[in-house]
Parts: sequence; C-alpha cells; structure tokens
Amino acid sequence: MRPVLIPLIALLTACKGGSSDIDKPITQPVSCEWSASMASVAPDTPVGVSIQSATGAFEERVLWMRSVDVDSTTGLSFALENGFQLFDVVGQDLGTSGVLDAGQHTLFVAATDLVDGPLVFTPDGVCTPESARWDLQARPPTQLAGVGQIEAPGFDYAQALNSDTILETALSSQHHPDRVGLAYDAYVVRHKSPEEWAQDPTLSDVGDGPVSTTVASGGPPANHNTLWSSDLVVDPGSVSTAYDIVYDFDQDGAFGSGDLIDGGAQPGFIAVRDLTEAGPYGTTTSEYSTGFWSTMRVYVPEPADQAFPLVVISHGNGHDYTWYDYLGEHLASWGYVVISHRNDTEPGVVAASRTTLINTEVFLRDLGEQGLTGVVDPHNIIWVGHSRGGEGIVIAYDQMVNGSTQFTEFISDDVKMLLSIAPTNFEGPDGANPRDADFLILSGGADGDVTGGVESGITQYYRMFMRGTGNHYVTYVHGADHNDFNCCGANDGAWGFSVQGNPPLIGRPRAQAVAKSYLLAILEGRIRGNDALLDYFKRGSEQFRPIGAEAYLATQHMPGANTDKWGLDDFQSGPDKSESSAGTTVTLTVENVAEGPLDDDNNTLSALISDPSNGMTWAHNDPNPERGMVFDFTAPGSATWALPTDQQDLRDDAFFSMRITQGTRHPNTVNLDDLLSFEVILEDADGTTSALDVTPRGRIPEPYERGGSGNGVGWVNEFQTVQLRLTNFSADSDIDLSRITALSLSFGGANSSALGRVGVDDLEFLAAPLEAR
Repeated sequence: MRPVLIPLIALLTACKGGSSDIDKPITQPVSCEWSASMASVAPDTPVGVSIQSATGAFEERVLWMRSVDVDSTTGLSFALENGFQLFDVVGQDLGTSGVLDAGQHTLFVAATDLVDGPLVFTPDGVCTPESARWDLQARPPTQLAGVGQIEAPGFDYAQALNSDTILETALSSQHHPDRVGLAYDAYVVRHKSPEEWAQDPTLSDVGDGPVSTTVASGGPPANHNTLWSSDLVVDPGSVSTAYDIVYDFDQDGAFGSGDLIDGGAQPGFIAVRDLTEAGPYGTTTSEYSTGFWSTMRVYVPEPADQAFPLVVISHGNGHDYTWYDYLGEHLASWGYVVISHRNDTEPGVVAASRTTLINTEVFLRDLGEQGLTGVVDPHNIIWVGHSRGGEGIVIAYDQMVNGSTQFTEFISDDVKMLLSIAPTNFEGPDGANPRDADFLILSGGADGDVTGGVESGITQYYRMFMRGTGNHYVTYVHGADHNDFNCCGANDGAWGFSVQGNPPLIGRPRAQAVAKSYLLAILEGRIRGNDALLDYFKRGSEQFRPIGAEAYLATQHMPGANTDKWGLDDFQSGPDKSESSAGTTVTLTVENVAEGPLDDDNNTLSALISDPSNGMTWAHNDPNPERGMVFDFTAPGSATWALPTDQQDLRDDAFFSMRITQGTRHPNTVNLDDLLSFEVILEDADGTTSALDVTPRGRIPEPYERGGSGNGVGWVNEFQTVQLRLTNFSADSDIDLSRITALSLSFGGANSSALGRVGVDDLEFLAAPLEAR
C-alpha cells in the first residue's frame, strides 16, 4: 500500500495543430488549440488524491479534491479509471468517460478508496499533443503534526500533544513526491469541520507563522517545521482544543483544492491541558440516603444546565464511601454527576455487586426528590470500583448482561464503562466478566493488599481483563499502594515486603494525580468521543503521558472485538511456536523460546528455568488461559512472522499493535536494569526492509523493583502496548506497503538493548476509516 499523495504543480499545454496548405484534402479535421493543467502538481510525478468520505455536500468535499483546468477550441473527451470520480464546478458527477464541449472547464477529481488509475483527456481534431494523461494515486489523508526524532523516519505523527509541547510538522516526500520543489506557507489554525471550511476557507495562523518554505527531497527530516514554539493554547474550561495544519501551496491565504491539510472531519491534532486541573464547573456536594446500604455522597456540577453522565463509585472492604472526594469533585468539575455509595463488601464481592446495582437504581429513581430531574443522563452510566468494589462492578455488569438480575431505571446497555481500581478476583474471570463493556484497570505496584502478585489468583486482576470483548485499558503505577487511591486507608505500601529505589513510594498526591488524569482522559475519550485522548494508553508512557501524571507507568490498550483489525499471532491457537495463529511460519533466532499460558507456574517470583512464565499473572489455572510467547537474548536475534498471502497489502491498515513486557527477576532483566528497546521491521516482496526503533516512542518499563515472593527484586510482569503507525515505515523508505511479506521483532542490535528477557502477546494490525487518518 502506498501512502497518500496530494498533488502540486503540473502543466500540460497543447500546441496549435493543422495547416493552411491548400493541397490537403478537404476532409482534414479542423485544427485545435487546447490546454490542460492541474494546479499544485510537480511535473512528471503521479498525482495524489486524498481519500474522503463519499457523503457530504459537494461544496464541503471539493476542498479535498484535485482540480483540473481544461480549455479547448474543439470538443474534448475524457476517461477515468478504477473508481476515481470526476465532477464539474456545480458538483455533477461526470462519470468515468464522456465529452466536454469546447471552452473552459474546471473539473475536480475525488477518491473514496485506495485505488490507482489514469485520467486522460483527448481533443477532437488535429492537436499536439494528442492527449494529456495524469497517473492518479489515491492516498489516506495527510499527516503533518507530531514530534521530531533523530531515529528513522525522523518524525512521529501524533493526534494528541500535551500543551507544554512544541508543535512540529513534517511532510514525507516519499508520500508526496509530486510536491518536491514547490513553495508553500504552513499554518496552524483552529480546527474547522468540512462545512465550516466551505463557509470560510480563510487561514488565520495561531502559532509562529505562517512559515514559508519549499518541499525538499529526502523525507521528514528534510521537511521539518516548527510552527508553534511556545505552549499550545487550550481554551479555558476545555480538556483539549482542536487544531488543523494547512500547507497553502498557492499561497493565497485560504484553504482550497491543491493545498494539504492535516484535519477534516477529525482535527489534525489536539492540545491537551494538565488533566489534574479542575474543570469549568463548580461543585456542590450533598448526602442522600434511603437506608443504611443506600447511603451516598452526591457531587453535582454547577450550574446544572444539562443532563450529565453518571459516575457511580463503589468502595472496597474496610473503606468508606466518603473517602473519594478527590475523584468525585474532580470529575464533577468536568461535567459528570458522581455518587459514592456505602458498599456491602464484608460478605463478599457478590454482595458488593448487589449494592452497586441497588444504589444506581435508587439514585436514578429518586432524581426528582433530589432536585436533579434533567441533570443526569440515565443512559450514560460509568461504574468505578475499588478493591472488592472493583470486582463487584464487573460482577454486576455480568449479571445484567446474562439476565440474572434486572432493574427498572436502567439496563445493561446504559452502563458504558467499568473502571476498576486494584480489583480483587475472588470469582475468577468466569464469574467477573466485563463482557462487551469498555474496561480499565488502574493499579499500583506497591499494593500491599491486592498485590497483583503470584501468591493467589484472588489478587490477579488481569484475569478479568482478558475475559471481556470490549476495549480494554491498563494504567499500572510504580510506587502506588492500595489506599493511595482513597483518602484515608492504611499505608499498606510497607506490608511485608521490601522495595528498592529512592523514593520507593510515590504517596497519595502523586497517585491521585495519576488517577484523576487517566480516568478523566478515558472518560472524555470514550464517553464524550474525544478519541485522541486515548493516545495516553496507546503510545509509550515513557514518552507520552498526561502532564500531571508524575510517576513511572506501564499502560496498555487492547482493542475490542468490534475493532476493525486482524491478528497475526495471539498465541491462542497453534501451540507450535514455529507457526502463528494466522497459520504462517514463525522463524526464531532468539534464545530460550517458550509458548504457553501466561501463568506463573508456582507461587514464587524467583527466576527458575523450570518456570518460563515467571511473573505472568494473566491466567491462573483457568480453563481457557491467556497465552503468549517468552524468550530472551544476549546477542542479536529476532522473531519473524510471515504474513498471510491475503493480508500482505497493508495500505488499508493504520497501525501495527502488540503487547510486550520484560521478564521479572530474570538475570538479563536484572543486568539490563533499564527500560528495554528493540526494533520492529517490515519486509516487502522485493526484500526491501524498513525498521522503526521503539525508543523515541517509549521503551518497555522494567518491572517494579519490589522484593518478596521469593529471591531477588522485581514484581509481576508489566505489559506495555506498542502501537506503530504503518505509514511511518514508508515515510523515508522505498518499502512497498502493498506487498509486505514479513514482520520481525529485532533484539540486541544497534538500536536495541544489549540483552533482555521479554514476553509478547497479541500481534495485530488495526484499521481506521481511510478518510479519518
């Protein structure tokens, strides 16, 4: 698959033809004079056409099309192939072939899918040249905003940028060869929808520009710009502010056909504020009770001028419903009604689940009595649980989906998200199944209560994480203990284990800053549709995390079953390590490879040859355990997967994604004593390769340096999501993304850690709507 191009200046001019020679037969066709030109297209290069949705008004879509001007003294025929569309100035679809009357015409070429094909004009009469042809190439929308890097391809395109970031842009000459040599003005502007651009295409720069320059040959490093060198502006009262980037090639101060834009239906990028800061609403806090187990603290945004999503907080055993003011007040300030209720946890997690259900029902039933009619959206519910409450909310949702319990004020479809803080797992993954709900686990490495360790399956919360089919997320916080996520529980960070490092524990203020940041990010991303905020879970936390989240973190994003994706290897089928779950060959030159359940074989974290899955807590004697692959390296080595023959065209995929962890207490991990780096390499059918180093995108965290559960230091394995944009592989390379035959993970080389022990899982390719990339 080739990356998208969007054209620059090409001019085809026909000369006068014919003669006045009286000896010519009278049947000689008439002479003609004609021309055809395409603005902003460099000569002799394929013309890029940006993919767009087939819907929308013509006046909105036309700005993303390629314009063609033709002028002829005679009739002019045209032919267009392979799914491109040709429109006249009033938006009439001219079809794939036809005849234009003599005169001047401005036409527009559009594409709604990844296709290549010619556009040919042929004049009537004796003309020179006899025809004009452009080779059209449809491409995904342009990517411009991101972060500059030293490593190839020299730039990493991004959707979300923290407000303290310098705004950089880069154009890939590999993706846009028709732009090489052309001048442009680069603008950063407030985001506009296609409808707004159609109404007002004027460019008003809000950064350092416009910056004037010329497209050079040589990829992103040669075409790098700084457009905003001071802090990015986030509007008061907003979590983020959306912007577009426009490269104005005709330099007329307006966005139009022939210009490049990073933006469209979705913004080019968003600038994100410090998410620990309070939102635009004031907060009123009150108590409401209809009985001992129906007692709650209620946090309401002020002014209460709309129906807000409802967040329900269910505390853990030995905790109290009044201990979550920091979270209730924070979320209420950003426009969520929050209740924190007394939870019946002593009998167990099933009783806790019932209490969550009853308090949600009672609160919704009694909105009128509380003066909250019209203030709560009963179809937009988020359950947050801590400890036993964190498991209880999952059980409650599972019971509603399977029909074992029902309520009158809400149904399972109204519960949009489950957020579990250090949850227990008494009922196992079959009894506590998040099913199709969005599900986040927030936990701490220094938890002395629900340790997440290998001693007991009851505290191995990732078993629930693997059961559901929705979008799943993890934020794992080094140095946070169990009660750092409430106000008043005991300091369990020193219960029966030792912790290396300085400082060993981060304390409540920092742990709660992480909680406020990541919970607000996921709510705004999934509940309010600000998808770019989910970058905090997809991009390596070493390089990208919320401004206020000052902690060592591991984060994960596991796309749900409804995601447009395909799996290369999930290790669940084909237990032979030389064969992927997609049925292709796996070639391994790394050391000590084992494939099997991600379940520590004993109750100790001591590194033993007999326990290749040491430190793995994704399964625990489960009938259908989560599986993965582990291996180590002390010299250059690789793991290479052949791609299925019917999946080798990656042009309609957006990302390669995987999860990877360092192996706890293994001698290689101990000796490395650092975050781990490696390369991901694609190879095409011609043998051309392109490698991306994960280092500038976030290395893989080392396990939390906590003692106990056997010899050595290091806690359970912490998977980190690595998600790489596929067009980055071709941004400064000749690799052909339409014919990729193999993917490799390369370790121990020049751009990798010298040694290590790793586990990998869920190698997959993620698609995205082509017009939205």
